[in-house]
Amino acid sequence: MDVRDEAILEKIAKIGVIANRDVVALLGVSRQAATARLSKLVAAGRLARVGAGRSTRYRLAERAADPRGTAAPAPAVEREYDPTGLEEERVWEELQAASSLLATLEGEALGLFHYALTEMVNNAIDHADATRIRVRVSSRPEGRIGFEVEDDGVGAFRRLQTSLGLESELHALQTVSKGRHTTQPDRHSGEGLFFPTKAAALFEHERGAIRWVVANLRGEHAIGRVEPPRKGTLVRFAASPSEARPLGELFAEYTQDFEFVRTETVVRLFEYGTRFVSRSEAKRLLEGLERFDEIVVDFNGVSTVGQGFADEVFRVWPRAYPEKLVVPVNMNEAVAFFVERARRARDR
Repeated sequence: MDVRDEAILEKIAKIGVIANRDVVALLGVSRQAATARLSKLVAAGRLARVGAGRSTRYRLAERAADPRGTAAPAPAVEREYDPTGLEEERVWEELQAASSLLATLEGEALGLFHYALTEMVNNAIDHADATRIRVRVSSRPEGRIGFEVEDDGVGAFRRLQTSLGLESELHALQTVSKGRHTTQPDRHSGEGLFFPTKAAALFEHERGAIRWVVANLRGEHAIGRVEPPRKGTLVRFAASPSEARPLGELFAEYTQDFEFVRTETVVRLFEYGTRFVSRSEAKRLLEGLERFDEIVVDFNGVSTVGQGFADEVFRVWPRAYPEKLVVPVNMNEAVAFFVERARRARDR
């Protein structure tokens, strides 16, 4: 099951049933491709088909709706707030009291969901300039618990774009994904999105025409388009309580002596395609990375890099910052060739 199948299942978990045209709009594919994907999920026992012809709809199959097969999924809980004077801890306490899903959490799972939900609500309060914030907690496929935080404001990416003079909200997303960037450095560390994206099984962030998807269990990151563009921001977070990663372990992976010193920049977030050839693309990727001591450059899903791109990332930049460590991962043979060529040139 790939990230598009998960998007379909997440959509149905949210609204109950789905039609072919909903999948066309959700994934930006043809009607034939949508039908084929839905039929595959039916054959796999994940969905059940209801009706026929133009009235055909799809819902979660019984065993997919409840993987344990012992009870119906817990009902979703939704609250809407005025952000004026709102505190994220109040939101957590009210939702935990109302949701049987959150109320039963303990140990590492409790810490994970408390941290992630309050961080996302805090981002909406402080950065969105919103008039309302909606938070929803519900069951998700694969035994996961999910939450959504939606607001009607301008959003953190637009504010970062304006404050740093960036050319687009996509550029702002790319900047935020590295960590340590914020429009309010006196109140925020710039880590509010970085660590939740690492903690989730599935993380989605929609703002304007941009959808950012992180599927950690498969090591996939992607940027898609939202049509029509969304007004405001929607963040979705889903994780399995039984597989919750200890927060201390997660933070330790990117910190040293309590300082955020290691980051991971995902090349696929810097273009809609899979080919990266120019120095300008490389410079965009490298912006702000001098703040970190170690940078992991993830080439997962990248088919090709050019000599100029590799030279900028692995020869020019490391010579300018010799004390920094740049580590490439998930390279295919073609990418590895240009990366190694640039690294040897750096060492000559």
